[in-house]
Amino acid sequence: MLNEKDRARITAAITEVEGKTSGEIFCVLAKDVSRYREVPLLWAAVAAFAVPPLLVLTGLHRLALASIFSSWTDESARAMEGLILRAITTYGLLQAAIFLVVAIVVALPGVRRVLTPGALKQHRVRQAARRHFAAVGAIS
Repeated sequence: MLNEKDRARITAAITEVEGKTSGEIFCVLAKDVSRYREVPLLWAAVAAFAVPPLLVLTGLHRLALASIFSSWTDESARAMEGLILRAITTYGLLQAAIFLVVAIVVALPGVRRVLTPGALKQHRVRQAARRHFAAVGAIS
């Protein structure tokens, strides 16, 4: 991960700061602090709940559901109930499909890293730092 130039620069920075304090500074380098497993689920849920209503508001529902409503009549209550059931089923299936697609895409490490909120990253890094400090006896 680090070359010799990077190591020398980090060592010099630690030596400089330790000269100004009575504390000891540890440098911990980790490839990943957390897997952020909840991030794909968060984005998938947001997309699944937000995208279908946006499609309805933009009028795209007419394109997707044109075949469902092509036989709509006021004369048949049974046909109306069937159409409503198909519309609700289509909406639910659309939400499930969006949820799955977004969850799978955001689960990719590069995408997940970009879409993980900064506050969550900071929180996890602080937790990891506390665990490392506790492991070496720096905090009680």
